[in-house]
Amino acid sequence: MKVVYIHGHKADQSCWKHIQAGVKGEAIFLDYDSNNGFDSNLKVMDIFLRNLGHKNEDIFFIGHSLGGIYARVLAKEYENVCVGGVSISTPHGGCELAPGLKVFDPNNPVFNDIHPFSPVIMSARYTNVKADWLNIVTTDGGNPLWLMPNDGVVSVLSQSCLNHKMRFLTVNKNHFNILEWDLLPSIINSEVNKGN
Repeated sequence: MKVVYIHGHKADQSCWKHIQAGVKGEAIFLDYDSNNGFDSNLKVMDIFLRNLGHKNEDIFFIGHSLGGIYARVLAKEYENVCVGGVSISTPHGGCELAPGLKVFDPNNPVFNDIHPFSPVIMSARYTNVKADWLNIVTTDGGNPLWLMPNDGVVSVLSQSCLNHKMRFLTVNKNHFNILEWDLLPSIINSEVNKGN
């Protein structure tokens, strides 16, 4: 089985080192540059996966933060071979701060892609993935810019807004230290094994 890892905004595949060491399966890392825009990155990821020749091989998607949005969209595209997925600290409902942040950096494509009513978020929000999916919601952050609970980067509400055949695990970790949580590799490996 191919296990596809998709990092978050401004990260790279090194963020998966702790998790990947404890997860069985052939690791495939999809890297992207958020400055290229969501749709452009998605096309590159799709071409990369198609060139792997996966047609008859199961795929399991794992995404952190913005990578979780990519993972769900790709899971729908590859639903004939997608056997499951995990999203971690993912802004399924978008980032409520994006419209305000855009004032300070109006040309940043990420703020266009992740605001709650962007075409990217609206489309992903209503993407019904048929495969079994675990959504890990992180709650420890306390960014004072939000008036609602958050993990320091994404609101808990945004992480929790979907229920399309999705299971939830709420963890008292912040947006970044969740990736180093001791139990996470075994939780994800258990999910991957369900897909086998």
